[in-house]
Amino acid sequence: MRDTLVNCPSCGHALIQKSRSRLFITGILIVAGALAMLLAVRLVVTVLAALLLIVFGGYFIVWAVRADGLWCRDCKRFP
Repeated sequence: MRDTLVNCPSCGHALIQKSRSRLFITGILIVAGALAMLLAVRLVVTVLAALLLIVFGGYFIVWAVRADGLWCRDCKRFP
């Protein structure tokens, strides 16, 4: 976690720190579950759901790695 108070570059409000390891592990588990869905059942609906889950998992991974787990409660963005 960061000790200094960091402000959002978009709106100027304080950013909150989420657990980077928890975000990363959650993203990996979501992507792994989506890949398991793709391998288990090959229906069109399942493929679309798996692709959506891969996008969500990738979002969590990027949030943990690139944005350092920071998030603005006011404008709902990460830097």
